[in-house]
Amino acid sequence: MYDRDDFPLDDFDNTQYSALTRKDTRKYKVAWSNECIELWFVLHFQPLVVNVGREQYRRILREKCDYEKNRKDIYEVLKDKTETAIKRARRQFQEYGDKPPSQMCPATRVYELVEELQKYLM
Repeated sequence: MYDRDDFPLDDFDNTQYSALTRKDTRKYKVAWSNECIELWFVLHFQPLVVNVGREQYRRILREKCDYEKNRKDIYEVLKDKTETAIKRARRQFQEYGDKPPSQMCPATRVYELVEELQKYLM
């Protein structure tokens, strides 16, 4: 799992492509957020179709849930809204089609990781 942050676009794209093309007995998947994890958190409260930037994501979250970076109880705060966030993130991701990850902003694949983890939490 990783964020786009300020990494060069090629590095961001190539991390996903590298995972997808690994020749190994294990299957690798990636869960990224473009541009930061706060996008995934925002999707619990509202849809987002344009990139407003990480500072605006944090402002939205401060209004919605008194957010601060590294909040220890963030899972508990977001838990009951997770299914809504998954639907929003999936729709958002799919609308970009075959574009490289660096051109999908805002978008996140964290929903895929969460869906996988839910199998073990339920």
